[in-house]
Amino acid sequence: LLDTLKRRGTLVNNDDIHWILTVPAIWSDSAKQFMRESSYAADIDGANLSIALEPEAASLYCQLIPTDKIHGSDGAKFAVASPGTKYMVIDLGGGTADITVHERQADGGLRELHKASGGAWGGTEVDNEFNQLLIKIIGAPLFTRFCDEHKSDQLDLLRELETKKRTITPTSSGKITVKIPVCVSHLYKDDTGEDVKEAIENSPYKGKIVWLGDKMRLDAELFKGLFKKCCDKICAHIKELLSFREVKGTNIFLMVGGFSESVMVQDSIMKALPKGKVIIPDEAGLAVLKGAVIFGHRPVAITSRVAKYTYGINISPPFDDSVHPEDHRVSVGNMDRCRDVFKKYIQEGDTVQVGEARSGKHVTLKANQQEMLLKIFASPKREPKFVDEEDTEYLGKVVVKLPDSLEKIRVEVRMMFGETELTVEAQELSTHTKYRAYFDFL
Repeated sequence: LLDTLKRRGTLVNNDDIHWILTVPAIWSDSAKQFMRESSYAADIDGANLSIALEPEAASLYCQLIPTDKIHGSDGAKFAVASPGTKYMVIDLGGGTADITVHERQADGGLRELHKASGGAWGGTEVDNEFNQLLIKIIGAPLFTRFCDEHKSDQLDLLRELETKKRTITPTSSGKITVKIPVCVSHLYKDDTGEDVKEAIENSPYKGKIVWLGDKMRLDAELFKGLFKKCCDKICAHIKELLSFREVKGTNIFLMVGGFSESVMVQDSIMKALPKGKVIIPDEAGLAVLKGAVIFGHRPVAITSRVAKYTYGINISPPFDDSVHPEDHRVSVGNMDRCRDVFKKYIQEGDTVQVGEARSGKHVTLKANQQEMLLKIFASPKREPKFVDEEDTEYLGKVVVKLPDSLEKIRVEVRMMFGETELTVEAQELSTHTKYRAYFDFL
C-alpha cells in the first residue's frame, strides 16, 4: 500500500497511518494476539494499531447511514438513540457467523449484554454442501484429485458459486445453471470410462440434475436446499441467545457481512424472527470495512464487556491432601506444594467495566529468588481448577525482576480491561517497580 502511494507521488509514512485491524468476534484471544504480533512483523507500531471486533465496526457504520440505504423487515429502521435499546448484530462472512448483543447506555456508550458467540456458519458452508453434492456424483477420491491438480479451475468454481449464492431467491423455480470446469467430467471419463450422465443416473440426484459439458443444471429446490443446514444453525443460535435473561426483549437485528447479502439467508432469518425488525444495509459486505474507518476516527464507546473466558495465572499453594490430586504434588524449598493451580482474576460470564482492575498479592516461593514468572491463562470454564486442564490456553507471560533479598518478596498483580486490551501489571512491592504486558481482550 505504501509503495503504491509512493509510485503515485503521494508520500505517506507508516507513522502517518493509524491502522485498524478487524477480527471476528468468536476468535480466541490467542488468535487475536497472533494477528497483533503479525502486525508488528509488518512494521506497524503498536501505538498506531487498534483492534476492532467486526460486528462492532459494522454497528458503528449502520448508525450513521441514511434510512434509504437500509432494507429489511417492513418499516425497519436502525434507530438506537434511546437509552435501553437492545440490538443484535449478526455478522455473516465467508467463514464465520459472529453474533453480539448490545444495549445503548444513557451516556451514549454501548454495554455488551452477552459474550460474543457464533460458529463456522458462513458462506463457505454452502460451498461445502455443493462439494458434497459433487462427491456423491463423482466420488471423493476424484474430487480430491480435481482440487489438488486443477487449482485455478477450483477457484473458478468457487467464484461461480459465489455469484449463484447472491442471485438465488426463495421464489426461484425451474433449473439453476452452474458452470462446472470441463476438466471434472474429463477426469471422471478417464478414471471410470463412463460419462457423468451415467454417474448422475446412479446417484441420489437422478432426475434432479442435468450435466452437459461445462454446464450443470440443478432443480432450484435442490440448490436452495444447500442453504438449509447453514441457515438452520444460524437461526437456532439466535433463538438460543434470545432465551437468555439479559438478551430477552431484543427486537432489532442487524445483518451485515457478505453472506448477509444472500436473499436466501435474509428470508430464513426473517421467518425465524417474525416479530423482530431485521435490518440489512446496502452493500452489507462492506459494512465492516467502512465501519472500521469510522472506528479509527471515533472509537465505539464500549463501556462494559462480558468476559468470554476466565482469566488468571498459575500458582503453587501448599499441598492439601483433601483438595489437591497427588499427580500435582511437587516439592519446593522442603515444602510440598500443588503445581499449576488456576488463580482466577476474572471469571467467564462476568460483566467487566472498561478500566476496571482486579488485583491480588503473591509471595515468592523462596528467598533470593531472582525473578517471578507470571504466566497468563484463559479458560472457557467458569471454575477451572488447574491451568493444565483441557481447553485452557496459555496467553503469555510477565517477568518480574526481583531485588536481592533474604526474605520472600511480595508482588501485586493487577488485571485491567481497556476497550480492546487486557493489561496485566505486576508491581514488586519493595521497590515499587512495575512490569506490564498487553493481551487482546475482545
